[in-house]
Amino acid sequence: MQEAFAVTNRQWMEPIHNPYDQLMKADGRIIDSQLSEHQDEGWLEGYTLTGRHGVFTSYEAFLRVVDSMLTQYFKWIREVNEPPWRQKYPSLNIISSSTSFQQDHNGYSHQDPGILTHLAEKRPRYIREFLPADANSLLAVMHKALNMKQTLNVTIASKHPRPQFTRSWIS
Repeated sequence: MQEAFAVTNRQWMEPIHNPYDQLMKADGRIIDSQLSEHQDEGWLEGYTLTGRHGVFTSYEAFLRVVDSMLTQYFKWIREVNEPPWRQKYPSLNIISSSTSFQQDHNGYSHQDPGILTHLAEKRPRYIREFLPADANSLLAVMHKALNMKQTLNVTIASKHPRPQFTRSWIS
């Protein structure tokens, strides 16, 4: 996210009084603090349908709040993919940042590992589930996901530092 802040600010429409509120402007393009999964996922759908790429990151348990919205989006891309004259849209990209296998202080309230199962039951032509082993693999996965069209991509990524299993050849 830090590189995105080099180009734009967080969108904030209210007066900014606290000097600790950073990178906030009325004309900012980043919305990264909305605590409503329904609204966030809906915004991502609308943004994606304009032909642009976006990412929605949430906890695994909270993704279950929008699983019916994801199903409806899957049905929509399946239907619009059939007519050859329809535009191909960038993929809807979801990141699950906390799983039932790695809990912090809120394990009981944040456990519901059903989002992968829920989406795995759909047609694999339109649903991709990525489970990268480390940050280097995550970079490759996100490059692929952000360049796909007509799919719903779910990537599992920890919010904590993890051991690196692959060597990066990027210098």
